Amino acid sequence: MRKLIYSLALSIVCSVFLNAQDFRTSYFLSNYLYDYRINPAYMGDSYRGFISVGVGDVNVGVQASFPVSALVYKDYDGYQFGLSDGYSIEKLRNKLQNFNKMNVSISENIFAFGWNRGRTAGTLEVNLRSYTSGYFDYELARMAIEEYDGFPYGLENTKFNTRDWLEVAYGFSSHVSDSFSFGGRIKGLIGLNYSDLNVDYLYCDYDSYLVARSEGMFRSSNTFITFPTSNGMIGLQPEFGRYTIGGLGVSADLGFKLTTDRGIEIGVSALDLGGLMWHSKIFGTQDEDRRLNSLEDVYKFIEDDPASSTTFVMNPVTIEAGARYPISDVLSAGTLATIRIDNTARGWYEIRVGGSFTPAQAFSVAASAAMNTLGAGIGFALNFRVPGIAFSLGSDSLFGLFSFNSDLIPSRRLNTNLHAGLSIAW
Repeated sequence: MRKLIYSLALSIVCSVFLNAQDFRTSYFLSNYLYDYRINPAYMGDSYRGFISVGVGDVNVGVQASFPVSALVYKDYDGYQFGLSDGYSIEKLRNKLQNFNKMNVSISENIFAFGWNRGRTAGTLEVNLRSYTSGYFDYELARMAIEEYDGFPYGLENTKFNTRDWLEVAYGFSSHVSDSFSFGGRIKGLIGLNYSDLNVDYLYCDYDSYLVARSEGMFRSSNTFITFPTSNGMIGLQPEFGRYTIGGLGVSADLGFKLTTDRGIEIGVSALDLGGLMWHSKIFGTQDEDRRLNSLEDVYKFIEDDPASSTTFVMNPVTIEAGARYPISDVLSAGTLATIRIDNTARGWYEIRVGGSFTPAQAFSVAASAAMNTLGAGIGFALNFRVPGIAFSLGSDSLFGLFSFNSDLIPSRRLNTNLHAGLSIAW
């Protein structure tokens, strides 16, 4: 069972470096280049033109219902992964809940170019995106640590999903009047990795012989790795090789902006409408009792089903609705509501309020406070603009980043987003 846990951990760790989340505190900033990521109707509001390569807009997000210290500890050999030998179930019991969840996301802007022609504006981009989520029963960790010292074992409603893709995006906006604008982005998608494991239940017992009662599904469509099969069963231990395109798809962003007579700006957008058709390398299901030949067969509970070749998966759709009001020439305030709808994992919502201070065109700072599905967050944003350079830095939430135990391991639940960007702008 530890092999199963390590394989799932490997999938999550790999996705950290390839992972999609927009910088929402930037909504309150002035003169921020990438404000159209939240609403394409803002395209052109903050630039006449810009270009970036590699570091134009980078966002990293981690949310979890448990702290890092639940799975990492320090001994005389240094820092250890919590499911290795020597980690007691009592330590884990104090840190994990009966049902645990996590999300990891990174959005990497590989290339971006934007132009503004007055009433119309546009962008051309190449981005690397990913979204990883996990929901697991406490019993999954117990099974990994105790190594079958007692029976029965059982877990329910455990799910791991990761999606990684490249997108080539063309965006446009039209300022119909001084009070109304609309915009959109159309994106071609190249799938790199889609892996989805659902365990509705898995019970293992011993009555003169080992038996597993299980119901679940596993699907994998990816460019870099595959999963071996033997005797009609899928082993959840990844192997590298067989490099192919994992899938193809399209998606779109749509949005509008309305400014009232009193100067209140109202914007609504729908992001990532669409998905990918994934080419299934591996697909299998299990819904029956099975006698086990050895303990190693516990993590081989999915039967290979080669009949399923492709599947369409919607991307997580994000709905943004916000309002901003200029209090004075240098101060503004507003609110932003976000709902993420995901058909392969649990959804997510957030309400954020914030304001900005812009003493000069070259400099703007913003702060925000939010409440979302995984807790509260305090965010900040900094935007610096001089001729030729646009630099931004910030976080949607710092909670969990600066609370450590005596071994310098984060000891609070992580609910953190970090952003950085550097572009050539004019």
